Amino acid sequence: MGQGGPFANGDAFGAGSAREQDFTAIGQALQSGNLSAAQQAFAELQSSFKNGGGGNDSIASAVSAAASAATQTAASTSSIQSLYGQLKNFYQQRNADVSQLGQDLTSGNTASAVQDLATLQSLGQSGPFKSGNPFDNKQRETDFAAIGQALQSGDLAGAQQAFATLEATFQKQQTPPSTHHSQASSSAGQSSALDTTA
Repeated sequence: MGQGGPFANGDAFGAGSAREQDFTAIGQALQSGNLSAAQQAFAELQSSFKNGGGGNDSIASAVSAAASAATQTAASTSSIQSLYGQLKNFYQQRNADVSQLGQDLTSGNTASAVQDLATLQSLGQSGPFKSGNPFDNKQRETDFAAIGQALQSGDLAGAQQAFATLEATFQKQQTPPSTHHSQASSSAGQSSALDTTA
């Protein structure tokens, strides 16, 4: 288990994936005030959820709503910026919290690990998923619950094993860079991208 948890390399939607690059493109377009480019990137991101959803209904709906609003008026740039900012902040915080959980489990600090779980549960309540959980992916929900159950019963080894299983779900999300977004190298994606999978 990596010391930094599953997010040590910061992957987003899988390293170099089309979703990660579309998400980054939205931010860049918004920063430069290019609404048309932001709309296009949103459309591509929206399409990727429709084609490969994988338990991301809440985010897909939010992306769809923002993309629809963006096509109606330039004034909706602020709503796109707001959605982008909220999603980015949620995933940044979740990445940091899960990484901290991994570090505390690795060091055997069960008291801090229990606090990390509570922090993640609280984050989930204010996050983008209808379930109110920090993860929308069913496997991750199961692994997250297993970590909590193991810690409650004092089973540190069981909690570490459950975390390793959770960590593996993020590694499975990694995909090779897509050809139509060839500018982003996989090494750059691994060092600076944000993991925004459900």
